[in-house]
Amino acid sequence: MRHQHGFTLIELIISLVLATGLVTLATPVLTGLQARRALDATVGTFFSDVVLARAEAIRRGNFVTICQSNTGLGCTDGDDWRFGWILFEGVLDPAAPLNGAPVPAILRVQGRVPGIWLMQLNQGLGRRRLTFSPTGVGITAGGRLQLVSQADPAITRLVCFSGTGLFSLRPPEANRC
Repeated sequence: MRHQHGFTLIELIISLVLATGLVTLATPVLTGLQARRALDATVGTFFSDVVLARAEAIRRGNFVTICQSNTGLGCTDGDDWRFGWILFEGVLDPAAPLNGAPVPAILRVQGRVPGIWLMQLNQGLGRRRLTFSPTGVGITAGGRLQLVSQADPAITRLVCFSGTGLFSLRPPEANRC
């Protein structure tokens, strides 16, 4: 008797139908996982830049500021940080408009972050930057950074800043500091 190797057409069709069903069921779960990872990566990058700004302020004995930047060359007006930000040595006049304001020594440039629909820093009083003094204390008032996923707007992250420059990540369900 001769042994057959391989699959019959029926077995192949059933396998493809089952595989398609599994992929269909797994896609929303994977999309949510990817959205959460994009938010967490952005929060991690922002956290490290805040820590870097604070450490550089102490090390240099000078003010260090983080501000939104669409160009990577200077601070820009707006509330949405997903287009990027810069760290620079020095401080800008809080009353001065930011659009295209030249900045002194740029320490780090972060370009547009992928997978983010909204990344908004809210400090009230029109402040749109974080500045650390030479002692490492934040000189801007406390506030919050809210991130919303591009893939699923229900997936969010919230980072809270104290008046002294300390920060904390709130649980995913939190909506206030």
